[in-house]
Amino acid sequence: MNNFLKSVLYLSSLVSIFAFVSLVVLFNDELTLKNIVLSFTPVLLSYSVYKIYLKDFSKSDINQADEYQEGDVVNLFADMPWSKHKNKYSEGVFFWYEGGSLLTELEFHLERGGDPDVFHEWLEKEKTNPRYLKPVLH
Repeated sequence: MNNFLKSVLYLSSLVSIFAFVSLVVLFNDELTLKNIVLSFTPVLLSYSVYKIYLKDFSKSDINQADEYQEGDVVNLFADMPWSKHKNKYSEGVFFWYEGGSLLTELEFHLERGGDPDVFHEWLEKEKTNPRYLKPVLH
């Protein structure tokens, strides 16, 4: 969704620039504040929608401490790969909440009915673009 909204924003920017250039070059007698604002309306509207989306997305961050209690088991679906064995395993990746962090391991995930392929695929994805895991030094 983020990439789609960025594309819409870029496209509306091009439309607005085209409208503004057309207004200045072809219709310079019609150059008023109202027409200038109207030429930039597409980019303003798409930018507003993009910012609202980003605001809602950042609010749904999983690391908010007041969402979970100590010892809670959490099954997250956001940005997780889908299981190829839908009737055999649960979707998502299983975590437990401890000490203000979400923790997981393969054995815990499997005990809750999670797909091992999904866990491994998610783990590889986390190595390149970490969202849920924090690096630790041993």
